[in-house]
Amino acid sequence: MKLSSLGTLGGSARWLFSFKLTMLARHLAAGTFAAWLMTVATPYFALPMALTIVLILAGIVNLIFRPRVLVKGNLPARVMAGKEFSFRCEIINPGRMSFYDLGLGCFGLPREVEQLHRERLAGCLAGGGSVEMQVHLRSLRRGQYQIGGPRCFTTFPLNLFRSGRRAVCKHSLLVLPSFPQLNNLSLPMQKRYQPGGITLASNVGESAEYIGNREYRAGDSPRRIDTRAWARLACPAVKEYQQEYFCHVAIVMDTFIPRRRRAGKEGFAELEGAVSLTAALSDFMSRGEEIIDFFAAGPELYSFRYGRHTSQLDTLLEILACIGPSRENPFVKIAPVLFDELAVTSAVVFVLLDWDEYRKKLIRRAVESGCDVRVFIIRDKAASLDYESDQSWAGEITVLKPSQIREGELSGL
Repeated sequence: MKLSSLGTLGGSARWLFSFKLTMLARHLAAGTFAAWLMTVATPYFALPMALTIVLILAGIVNLIFRPRVLVKGNLPARVMAGKEFSFRCEIINPGRMSFYDLGLGCFGLPREVEQLHRERLAGCLAGGGSVEMQVHLRSLRRGQYQIGGPRCFTTFPLNLFRSGRRAVCKHSLLVLPSFPQLNNLSLPMQKRYQPGGITLASNVGESAEYIGNREYRAGDSPRRIDTRAWARLACPAVKEYQQEYFCHVAIVMDTFIPRRRRAGKEGFAELEGAVSLTAALSDFMSRGEEIIDFFAAGPELYSFRYGRHTSQLDTLLEILACIGPSRENPFVKIAPVLFDELAVTSAVVFVLLDWDEYRKKLIRRAVESGCDVRVFIIRDKAASLDYESDQSWAGEITVLKPSQIREGELSGL
């Protein structure tokens, strides 16, 4: 048998069990099949024949009363992982025929999205009438998914089969990572001078501040000459501005997962914990006046700057929603980009999945560049190397379990 034929059979089986047959029909079909098997030993055909006729007639009537209706309503574009969400749809019957036992649902969903309360039905929808129904879904894991639109169906009669028009369009659903709300973060940092800061500051909402005048000196820019002060003092004078100093924080997220490991239903626990913690840290720092650089590689390199009104936190959450595991050392890509920014970076926050020599060298480079450092390790098991002695030069190293982050046990770090 060709692979295309196997794929067609698999698709038909999924359609049959996920949409066409209700739970009652599955039990009745199983009972009918068992009854036919019993006729091999006992030639009694009345019961299996009656059950078969019931199934056939119910299927024919169900097709005849297939609802020809319009469904108005769209899924939300973005939701939060682990949260239940719902959307309302209006079902309009433009014809004269009445339809019974109508339901609304999304079928063929990815395993990361599940529907709740699928079998809630409307009694009757008369010709020319309309009814509103809600669909309740829950996203189990962050990511971007293509799902079918809501589909109206009927289970008339006997609640054995479903029939309804297929949803034509696909909807893109972006599931953002969930994260705990932090109320406190211990991260010492100092303001550092930003070379070319006037241009950078203008992009982040802070311009050079005028602090007074002074006498003109050789080499001063003619653009800074203050003609009013020159006329008042009878000597050339220039405007003097405060240098551009402000806090610049980098968040570096580890995404390395060994090739031998396979993801579960909720992904890799350590990586999901790192994503949630990164989102929590970013949310906390975005409330302040810092400029934040985000670095990750999973498997593509992500370098994103935000804070001080340069960009919304939602943009970073969208990036975090789609980051996957890196099967190779991600810091090979991150390190060159990070090193270019260390000279103007006040502090670096590392969200790691392990502790080894390569990560130690990376953090030591940040310390030697004059940056304050805070390290978080997300891990259930012991790290590859002992980190206790490294806290003398690397600062505080905090080890968190993925369950602590997932259950929202963190209020301050």
